[in-house]
Amino acid sequence: MIIIKYIMILFSVAIMFSCDNPFLPPTGVPFQSQVKSSRATPAGVISLLFQSYEQRRIELFSDVILKDKFKFYTASDYDRTRLKELLSEKPDTFMLFVEANSLYYYWGYEREINSTKRLFTSTDIDKIEIPSKPVISDINYNVNPSGDTVYAELKIQNYTIEVSKYENGRTTLITYPVVNQPQVFLLQRDEKKQWVISKWYDLGRIGDR
Repeated sequence: MIIIKYIMILFSVAIMFSCDNPFLPPTGVPFQSQVKSSRATPAGVISLLFQSYEQRRIELFSDVILKDKFKFYTASDYDRTRLKELLSEKPDTFMLFVEANSLYYYWGYEREINSTKRLFTSTDIDKIEIPSKPVISDINYNVNPSGDTVYAELKIQNYTIEVSKYENGRTTLITYPVVNQPQVFLLQRDEKKQWVISKWYDLGRIGDR
């Protein structure tokens, strides 16, 4: 499931590269602009996330998630008997794109980094591509009394991930369409005032992929 999860998202994966998408400025309302692969904007972070999957760069992946505090919330039908130590919690009250009264099971930063590193370095996978780029379908932002954007909540869906995998001595193309399997990302600023992903919710069902 971990492989499917990572490739399914791709993270969030390059939204991107040269298309117009909405993103949040450091403060104020979102507006339309050309997305740049930069942590200066939330949409730029999502672009970098998906680039890290296509390029299989663990250092880029680790750069876009909140160090030591990141949480990944699993799909609702994930087999939790494989990870009995998973904790659960309700989402932040200001979030709009996840069910407020539901408990979500999650793992943390170290497990995410280690499992992603295994995916990126796997000799069974030839390449990961995203011919149909993800679309940011909804944005919610939380501002403080000074008018600065403190959190950005993004929902993405409607994209396709293609994984070329070695099986039985030959390369097989595996396609993961992510149509009605939204991914929700909560972003905040790090100590350098750059955006990073602090929480990632997989709202789909593994059986639907």
